[in-house]
This record gives sequence, C-alpha cells and structure tokens, in this order.
Amino acid sequence: MMPKELYKTVRLLTFLRRKDEEDNPKGKTLPADIRLFRFDLVEAFLSAGTPLSKIDHLRSFLEKYAHRLTAHDHLSQIIRSIIEKEKETLKTELSLVDGCSVIFDVSTRLGEALAIVVRFVDDEWNLQQRLLRLQVLAKSLKANKLAQCLIQSLAVEYSIRPGVLLAAMKDGATVNHAALEQVKFFFPQLLHITCFSHTIDNVGKHFEFRVLHRFSQLWVSMFSHSAAVRLAWKTRTGTAMKTYSATRWWSKWEVMKQVLEYFGDVEPFLRENENDHLAPATTGQPLDIFNDASDAKELELELAALIDGGSHFVTATYYLEGDGPLIFSCYERLASVSHSVAVDSYPNLEGVASRQANGNLALCNQLVTRKKQ
Repeated sequence: MMPKELYKTVRLLTFLRRKDEEDNPKGKTLPADIRLFRFDLVEAFLSAGTPLSKIDHLRSFLEKYAHRLTAHDHLSQIIRSIIEKEKETLKTELSLVDGCSVIFDVSTRLGEALAIVVRFVDDEWNLQQRLLRLQVLAKSLKANKLAQCLIQSLAVEYSIRPGVLLAAMKDGATVNHAALEQVKFFFPQLLHITCFSHTIDNVGKHFEFRVLHRFSQLWVSMFSHSAAVRLAWKTRTGTAMKTYSATRWWSKWEVMKQVLEYFGDVEPFLRENENDHLAPATTGQPLDIFNDASDAKELELELAALIDGGSHFVTATYYLEGDGPLIFSCYERLASVSHSVAVDSYPNLEGVASRQANGNLALCNQLVTRKKQ
C-alpha cells in the first residue's frame, strides 16, 4: 500500500501535469521537487492568510534551507491551480456524502456579495461546513439569476447529485424563495428552511406602540447623524449610547433597552442640549413627548413592555445565529421562547407601572394589562 504522503505527492503531480496541458503555465519545465515546494509554500501562505508579498522578504531564508524561489508576483500565478485543486478535493468529498444542505445569503454591508455554503455530517459524525462560492456582484440578483448561480455551483461545478441535496437554509426574502422553486427542478427533495433567527427577529416588527414608535425613530436618527450628540450623552451619563444598525438583529431593541436603563437622564439631556448640539427641528419633537405628562408616562411604560416582551426573542435570536450543530438544540430553544411567552412575565413593566400607580394595585394591574395587549 502506498504511504499517505507519497500518495498525496503523486496526486498533486498528476494534477499539475493536467493543468500544464490546459494552461501551459510558466515554470512547467522546472524539476518536480521545486514545483511541489512552490505549490506547498503558496498554499501554506494562503491558508495562513499571509500576503504573498511577504515571501520576497523571506526568500533568502527559505532558499537557504530549501529550493530556490521566484518573486511573489510569479508565485501568485500558482493561486489559480491551488483553487482548482481545492475544488477537486471538495468535489470528491461531496461525492461520498449521502446527504447535505446548502446555506446561501447576499450581503450588502460593504458591497453586494453572494455566499454559498454546504453542510454535511462526515463518517465520524462531525459537522462539516464548506464554502462553495463567494461572488462579488455588480447589482442585486433577481430570482432567475440567483437560481442560475445556485444550480451552476451545486449541480455543475461540484456535481452534487439530485437526491443528495436535502435542504436549503435562507432568510425570508421573497427572491430567495422564488429562486429555490426553480432549483427544486434539479433537486426535487429539497426542503425550504427559513432561518429561525430571521423569523424571530421579525417578531419585533409586529410590536405596536403609540408613543414609542415615534420616539425611537427620532432618537435613532439623532444619534446616528451627530457625533456631538453621542459625546454629549457620554459626558452626561458616562456611557456611550448604543447606535442602531439596520443590518444587525434586534439592534433597535438594544438601543431602547439602554434608553430605559437611563430613562431619568433622557429628558434633562434633551433640554440641556436643545440649543447647543441638537437642531431644534430634531429635538422639538422628542421634547414634545416630555412636555405632555401622559405621553412621557406612556413612553416609559411602552419601553418597559418592549424590553420585557422582546427579551426572550432577542436571546434566542443571538443563540441561533451561532455556528455549530444547532439543530440538536434548536427545538429546545424555540420551546423555551414559547414557554417564556406563555408565562407572561413582565418585571420591568410591572415595576414601572407600580411606581406610576403610587401603590394603587388596581391601577397598576390596569396599566400592565393594557400594555401587554
């Protein structure tokens, strides 16, 4: 039986000879040991995330104890072969599995990009995850184009068999669902799974508050557009105000939770900085809420109801967005959320209502019941 390292070397040499016939690369006439050394070196640098330009600084040292090298711009030509070799390795790996799932998503944070990932369980029952594609896009993909990218990557490039792809995980965007309906033509057993974290995050969109909705929009806008406002708040409270991000789950809940914690500072902060740091058009509307005593009380009650009502969903969302074999604990986590909602515990709301009711138990219960609804 051929030793493992020798077997890998033979396979790599066979791969390089085939690439020579396809691409006719520079350096193909070099001795095999030098070519293998350069290939392994570039592969190691890529694996470590080290720029190839660093090789120029290490070249004399590496050549002293190994084979001769060349400049990093010449070595960078090997990257394409390494990618092809990695694809072949992954293709072989996927050909041996009996079932796998795909996860895909498009990010717009720093430009449009499509990521396609497959997951499967190996022979030793370890969860494996592989990136198939990370593609930078010129514009957002429509359903037809997205379906083409998925089919090209899964069925064509990696030859995943129709009965092997069992599930697809995506967020709730309509374009993703429409694309998978087309992908099912190639993978008929495909099960659509909408990301639980996205689903739970959408719960917050169904909370209805009369005063808080208006206040949160003004508050978020105020801190998002002015460094002076953020500095003024930190100067008063000693704590930096959290900022809202449209791409971060439950971000607004986190901001409003901090508002509730420092609620006693909110009105003085707005009045103190009305003429110095904050434009009157911006501060006038939040102050209108505090100029009406009933609205100010309502705002605090709604903040407390939001924090209590959303806390179970927030913790579940953050837990389920993690990596690893979450499928084994997903049901328990969702059941815990359902149980928590059924218990109907609102400690912050009950505390605020009790204080506003001045010990009047009937009024306190009335305030709590109204906000829960």
